[in-house]
Amino acid sequence: MESNSNDNYVLVLEDRTEVKNKQEAGKLSVVSSVDEKGNLKTTEAGAANQAAFLKFNNKDGLLKNFMTNFLKQFNNPTHFGLYKVLADNVEQGVDNLRTMLQSRERLESKQQLAEMGISFEDYLPHQKNATAIDPEKVDWKMLDNLGLSRERLEQSGELEKMLNWQKSNLLTIAVPIGDTTIYTEARLAFRTDESGNIGLAIHPLRKEPQLDFPYMGYKLSPEEKTELKLNVVGKIPDLFLDNTDRNRTSPFAFTGNKFEFRAVGSRANCGKPMMVLNTIVAKQLRDFKQEVDTLIEQGTLKKDEAIFNVLREYIKQSKAIRFEGDGYSKAWEKEAAKRGLSNHKTTPEALRENLSDQAIALFEEMGVLSRVELEARYEIALEEYVKTVQIESRIIGDIARNHVVPTAVRYLNTLIENVKGLKEIFSSNYEAIASEQIELIKRISEHIRVIHSKVNAMIEMRKHANALSSFEQRAEVYCHQVLPFFEEIRYHADKLELMVDDELWTLTKYRELFFS
Repeated sequence: MESNSNDNYVLVLEDRTEVKNKQEAGKLSVVSSVDEKGNLKTTEAGAANQAAFLKFNNKDGLLKNFMTNFLKQFNNPTHFGLYKVLADNVEQGVDNLRTMLQSRERLESKQQLAEMGISFEDYLPHQKNATAIDPEKVDWKMLDNLGLSRERLEQSGELEKMLNWQKSNLLTIAVPIGDTTIYTEARLAFRTDESGNIGLAIHPLRKEPQLDFPYMGYKLSPEEKTELKLNVVGKIPDLFLDNTDRNRTSPFAFTGNKFEFRAVGSRANCGKPMMVLNTIVAKQLRDFKQEVDTLIEQGTLKKDEAIFNVLREYIKQSKAIRFEGDGYSKAWEKEAAKRGLSNHKTTPEALRENLSDQAIALFEEMGVLSRVELEARYEIALEEYVKTVQIESRIIGDIARNHVVPTAVRYLNTLIENVKGLKEIFSSNYEAIASEQIELIKRISEHIRVIHSKVNAMIEMRKHANALSSFEQRAEVYCHQVLPFFEEIRYHADKLELMVDDELWTLTKYRELFFS
C-alpha cells in the first residue's frame, strides 16, 4: 500500500541464484550501497542495521540515480529482483515480501509484487527505443474510456514513455462504474496479451483509507472499520443454521458453539482431548482480551485498532503451524520438521507431553488440573498402554503357536509324504521331479522356525518388561522392544497363508474378508 510521498523506503534484493524451484523465495537482504564494479552491498533486514540501509522517498531522485549507475555496470540482472519496502518497518516488510514471493503465482501476490517491484526496464529507456510501440497499433478508445486522450498524453510527455514500454507518472483517470464515475490517480503502461494485442495496464495509487470520516453520508461502525482493515471484502453474509455435518474431514472442528476433536481412536473417550482443547482455547481468549485491554488503556489505540494489532501479531506468531497442503502426507512431515514442530511417533513419547512444563503451567493457571493430577493421569495412561500391548502380544503368540504353526506343520507333513512317495516310485530321479515340493518344504520350515523363535523371544522380552519397577520403563520396553515382534511374526504368518492349502488353513484369509 502506498502512503504519502514523504515515506522513506529501502531496497530489498532477492537473490535467486541458488533457488531450485519457482515456488521458493530467494535470499532476501536490504541494499546498503553499490561498489565501483556494480556489485550490490547488502545487509540483514534487522532494525539494528537501520543506519546502513540505503533510503529514499518518492520525491527525491536518489532511486533513479542509484538504478542508473547500478544498471550501467550490472550486466546480468535475470537472477535478481529489487523490491521497495517501508524503512520504518523493515523486518515486517521483508517477512511479508517473502510470503508473497513464495506464492508469486497467485493473482493477488502478482499484483502486490508488481506494486513493490523495481522494474529494471524503467531505467533502461535506451534499450526500449529499438522496439518502441507502433502508435497505429494502439486502440486509443481505451484511453477515452478513462477520460484521457492521445493529445493530452503527448502534451504531458507521458506518451513517449508509454510507447517505450515504460510506466507513466501519476495521471488522473475517470473510472466509470455503472451510473457513477470514480476519479483516482494511477500509472499507466502499454502491455501485450498472449495474442500480441496492445492492452492497457493500470497501476492505481492506493491511499490509506480515511475510515473516521463519513463516506457519501455514511459513517462506518467500529466493527466495519475492523473488517476493512483485516482485508475482509464486504461483509460476511448471514449463514443459516445447518443441522448437517460439514466438518467430517477436520480433526479440530468448530461446530458453532463448541470445538470438537475428531482424531481420537474408535475405542477412545474424546473427553480428555476435548478438555485439553477447550482449556487451550479458554487460555487464548483470556490472553487476547488482556492484550487488547492493555493497548486500549494505554490510550494510543481505539478498540478496533487494538484488536487489529493483536490479531496481526497472532498471525505472525502462528506462521509455523499454518500449512495449506495435505496434513496427512510425507510432505507435511518434512515441512513440520523444518519448522521445528513436534511430531511424536509413539504413544509413550506423546503421553510424555502431559508432563511438559508448558502443559503443567497451562492447566494450573486455568485451574483445571494440578501437577499431581496430571502425573496421576499420565501413569494411568501408561498402564493402559502397557496392558493393551501386553494383551495384543499374548494373542499374537497364541494365534501363531496354536493356529498358524500347527496348520503349517500339517501341510508340511503332507508335502513330505508326497516327496517320499515320489522317491519310492522314481528312486534316484525323484529329486528332479519333486524339486518344487522340496523347495516349498524348505521355505515353510524356515517360516515356522522364525515364527517359533520370535514368539519365544517376545515372551522373554515381556517377562523382562513386567519385572521393571515403573510403568514408564515398562511402556518404553513394550513400545520399542516388544511391539517390533508383531510385524516380524505377522510377516512370516502372511507368507505361510499364501503357501498352505486353503482347505487346511483355519483362519480367515484376506481375500475371504474382502470378497466372501
